[in-house]
Amino acid sequence: MRVCIPLEDRIVSGKTCHRPELELSVRSALFGRLKLAFVVDTGSDFSSIPLARIEEYGFSYETVDKGVEIQTTEGHAVGYPAHVEFDLFGRKSHWVCFLTKPANPPSAQSHPTLEGSRGLRLVSRTPTTIEEWQRRQLDSPRIPPCILGRHGFLDEYSIRIKNGYLTVSRGNILYQLGWAAKRWCGRFLRNED
Repeated sequence: MRVCIPLEDRIVSGKTCHRPELELSVRSALFGRLKLAFVVDTGSDFSSIPLARIEEYGFSYETVDKGVEIQTTEGHAVGYPAHVEFDLFGRKSHWVCFLTKPANPPSAQSHPTLEGSRGLRLVSRTPTTIEEWQRRQLDSPRIPPCILGRHGFLDEYSIRIKNGYLTVSRGNILYQLGWAAKRWCGRFLRNED
């Protein structure tokens, strides 16, 4: 499977910058199923979804614990780990994803734990119409993008950016067998010590 997606043009400081974006369907116990645009970022360890993006759909949350401190492209943030199902071209994958909100002063734990989404509790969900969502998009300040990081994504897919296109391909069977053999051998060798 190989899919070529045109890069999105973005104007930054008067210059055109190409940005690799994927529109994915994601599902979690915290917010159900949503369709979100993700920027492919090979510099990010984990995927992240700003809580403000989810709140656009009418969800609101209260924090139950402090979360973990993470560094994002927008600066420091507080992240709440959640197990999210990503639907990429009809194939479902479960990867850890951080739901983020900007941090004023860094006050969260210093080491991330991936124990699940204990840090957030859904308070309410207000139904949103398409017109209301579009109005909020135009009236609200810029919300950071959703980020598709390396964890999980690059374990299952390979990417290439060339000639104005993002090419996403699922590794062939030989690639998958080689990857599985390296993982197995690595575990075997670690257990010998």
